[in-house]
This record gives sequence, C-alpha cells and structure tokens, in this order.
Amino acid sequence: MAAADRQHIYQTIQTSLAHIPSYIGQESLDDYCNRIETAISYTDTMIADANTANANTFTDAHKADIYKSKMAGKYLPVPPQHAGNNINTPARFRTWLGDTYLQRTVGTHQSAIQRLFQETFKTDDNPETYKARIRQYLLGVPDNDANALGFLMAHLPSELFIWMEGVNPGRITAFFNSLKEL
Repeated sequence: MAAADRQHIYQTIQTSLAHIPSYIGQESLDDYCNRIETAISYTDTMIADANTANANTFTDAHKADIYKSKMAGKYLPVPPQHAGNNINTPARFRTWLGDTYLQRTVGTHQSAIQRLFQETFKTDDNPETYKARIRQYLLGVPDNDANALGFLMAHLPSELFIWMEGVNPGRITAFFNSLKEL
C-alpha cells in the first residue's frame, strides 16, 4: 500500500514540477529550490495522510530524490554523500547544491569576491537585472559582510550612491531592497 501511495504522490508532484526546468545554474539556487519546495508542498496533506496510514511512506529522502532529479548539466551526477553526510534531506541537498554552485559556477569564495569587485551598476541596469547578475557572487557571503556591501555601494552611480548612503543599509538584503525603492 505504501508504494502505491508513494507513486500517487510522485505523480501529483510531477504535475507541479513539469513547468520547472532542470537546474543548470540559470537562477539563484534558493529561488530554484523554493520553487521545488512549493511544488512538493501542494501535496503536504496527501503526504501526511499516507505517512499516517503507512509509516514513512514519503520521507525527506524521497523529497531529496525529487530535488536530485531536477539537476542537469554541470550539476550531474549528484553524489550520494557530501561533507560526510548522505544527501537524503532537502536541507542537505541545498547544502550540497550551494557548495557545488560555488565550485562549478562561481569558483571559490575569494574569486567570487574578486569578480564582485569588477562588476558595476550598468546604465541599462534596473534593480532586478543588477540583482540577478550580482547575486551569484554573493552565495555563501554572510548578509552582514561589510566588504561585499562596500563593493555593492561602489558599483552605484554617484547620485544613487549618495541616496543609498543616506539609507545606510547594514545588510546585503537591505541594500537590494533599498535599491528597488530608490
């Protein structure tokens, strides 16, 4: 019975996942994983009912398998373990994907900061295009990293810099929010 329930859950989730392309680094990994999490969450009641009827019908390991199935390109193969832990929960999958993204897309943290230093707010940028381009360099950077925040401020044209200086965002998230408002 558990296998039949699990199959029904997979089919229901697959309908929600069909519009999400395989991950090749095209968007921030948090945004991508949140989309998958949302697709899975549509079946939470069904999962809870199945797990009540048959213990562990659909576990975090099954959810992690769904995340793994959406990887493509340089994110394949997904290893069974990362940092000494099995990749058998969505949280452990996110940790692996974050580290792999840094290694395969951005490089080391140091090279990411160097590349961030070389960027600028371009004349044809708007807050969304700028954030989308810059965000990849900020993966794994603490939200309150003063150096990264300094680089972001330095990217801005003079007038926008002065306005942003008046706002004085203390965090990277606050910087992007303020940029959108300004």
